[in-house]
Amino acid sequence: MPFFLHFSAVFAQINLIPNAEIAYIKTKMGSQINSPHFEGQPIVSPDGKYLFIYRSGHPQNVNYTANKKDEDIWFAELQRNGTFGEVKNMGRPLNSAGNDAVIGISGDGNTLFLYDQYSTSLGGVKSLAISERTATGGWSTPKSIQIKDFAWTDDVAWMYMSADKKILMIAYTDWTTKKGFGQQDLYVSFRQADGTFGTPKNLGRKLNTSAIEASPFLAADNVTMYFATNGRAGYGNLDIFVSKRLDDTWTNWSEPQNLGNQINTAFWDSEFCLTAEGKTGYMSSGGVNYGENADIFKVEVKESARPEAVGMVFGKIINKKTNEPIAAEIAYADLTTGKNIGTAQSSFDGSYQMFLPKNKNYSYTAEKEGFFALSETLDLNNLQTYTKIEKNIYLVPIETGVAIQLNNLFFVRAQATLLPESEGELERLLDMMQKYPKIKIEIVGHTDNTGNAFKNKELSLQRANKVKEFLIGKGITNDRIRSKGMGGAQPLADNKTEETRKLNRRVEFVILEK
Repeated sequence: MPFFLHFSAVFAQINLIPNAEIAYIKTKMGSQINSPHFEGQPIVSPDGKYLFIYRSGHPQNVNYTANKKDEDIWFAELQRNGTFGEVKNMGRPLNSAGNDAVIGISGDGNTLFLYDQYSTSLGGVKSLAISERTATGGWSTPKSIQIKDFAWTDDVAWMYMSADKKILMIAYTDWTTKKGFGQQDLYVSFRQADGTFGTPKNLGRKLNTSAIEASPFLAADNVTMYFATNGRAGYGNLDIFVSKRLDDTWTNWSEPQNLGNQINTAFWDSEFCLTAEGKTGYMSSGGVNYGENADIFKVEVKESARPEAVGMVFGKIINKKTNEPIAAEIAYADLTTGKNIGTAQSSFDGSYQMFLPKNKNYSYTAEKEGFFALSETLDLNNLQTYTKIEKNIYLVPIETGVAIQLNNLFFVRAQATLLPESEGELERLLDMMQKYPKIKIEIVGHTDNTGNAFKNKELSLQRANKVKEFLIGKGITNDRIRSKGMGGAQPLADNKTEETRKLNRRVEFVILEK
């Protein structure tokens, strides 16, 4: 990487995080990670199982013969004893003749994001690149992803991709508009519907100074950000600070706080990252000129200093008919707004994991050609601490005679009025009807057995008809849809408790013809 000019801001008082002297414990990692060469830019997978770094000037780097300062990606895996094994060079195609580094890994562990050194023979970073895990456990050839209105010169710059693959944090000098606040500012770019990333947005004066801001890292809560700067009172060349996003403008942040002298030194301290749990972090430290001769350090974070809680949701995607695992993509959304939040890709054995921030009620489904997913909901509004939640996701083959339950339909209690949270489920049913124009279905409403049986049957029919009306209103012809109300005649569970009665109050559809 390019030469980094030493610059230090001098202020009367350092704005420290509370209890800075005990919040963090920093330990230099051993020879399995560090070497006599330059190690930098650690990126830990959200589940803490993989650690990626780059090494500069190592004889095993792929372009060492031509360029003794070549930077390659190396990685280590977490061992059963809780420590990382020895780092290994990732080789081609991830390591090239340029300076290569990982800038993020998806929550599911199946997508790597990298500086794009691959799309041009001229050298230098032009954008970001993506690589997918292959069936053999390797990684695909990186492909470039466009960032609108982005131009990276030869200056030092950083990127970080969020675990949900939606948010790209950037620290660079915007020579195109020249509207930054200092030598190098923090920006954010959001994933667009076509997979590209939008024009970088400056994060504003709350974070950016007249000096240098560097190495942004957005925690899995998508709220807490760590970055390095020499524009605020600190201990040395670059210090690490933390700030929390206060709203969705991305320009309103809490006053950045220095992580204290247990983390920051008189030298280069930068490139801080955390697991999704927030319990363990990693950083680079040492040297002055772009951290020359820096090493990787492990940081233990006390509970009081961790980011906001997230839920780790994991399990298998299963074929409901055969009970066998199946590989598929998972889409998850805010149930209240219907807004898509992110996607996760299962491994080839059907296993998946994703990390969901608190304070939301989620819906999520798997997507696979020829199947209809039984959607799930997960309410994390009251989540207090990092929590692991195991949930299998079921896919039902689209076949004649199959009955499929619409889990995410919500009605006003004892009425046939659909609630707004039902829109996503209705759209999925509509999508299936449009994708398979010969399909004919019967929509069947069910209730529990409390109250008047005749009224229950009427209510169940009215609810089935509401779904039918939605489809017809979207252009599906009447001859493709029948509706029926069963009341409480076909319970899935007993009606002894409210929890079991909930299972019996449902709407499902049966495929009559395909």
